[in-house]
Amino acid sequence: MADFPYRLFFRQGDFELDVEGDRNFVESYVATFLKVEKPAAKTVRPAKRAPAARKAQARKKAAAVGKKPAKVPFTVDAAGLKAYMKGRTMATSKDRYLAYAGFLRSAGMRSFSDGAIQACFKADGAKIPRTGRQNFSLFQKQGLMKRSGKRGMWNLTSKGMDALSGKAQAKPEAKAKAKRKAKKPGIAKKKAGGRKK
Repeated sequence: MADFPYRLFFRQGDFELDVEGDRNFVESYVATFLKVEKPAAKTVRPAKRAPAARKAQARKKAAAVGKKPAKVPFTVDAAGLKAYMKGRTMATSKDRYLAYAGFLRSAGMRSFSDGAIQACFKADGAKIPRTGRQNFSLFQKQGLMKRSGKRGMWNLTSKGMDALSGKAQAKPEAKAKAKRKAKKPGIAKKKAGGRKK
């Protein structure tokens, strides 16, 4: 019976290992080659930094690179907001959204986001509604607001400003009353005169 040589070929990247010969020779050669040394001592990782320290370090890195630091949350002048809201009746959260938009406009913000309106809710002590962002699309359909050039930013239209001042609300009510008055006499004539032939 012929003895066949025992062969081991191993390749990883640029490294190749090719051993051929008697089985005992190949196994001993590979064992010495792959001899495991004692593992290096584990490196001790530093303790995690506090969140404030991480934020401060991130600001320093951003300043060094030239990037803008993280945005500071929008703050609202609570006293100014209360003075603006004095005398206004708020039946729904939709009314509050429109009123807060008017306050932001009067404070000098031409464009505002949902975050700014939510800051007004917090400053006023009112509960932030879950469906608040839907109000923007509603206002856009009614022509009270329009999208600003930036993503997520909104502007009040002149119709929205009129709605805040109360001018726009009086006109539709007067038209509805005029229509109702016009319909009533016609209905009375039909009942009195009976059927037409």
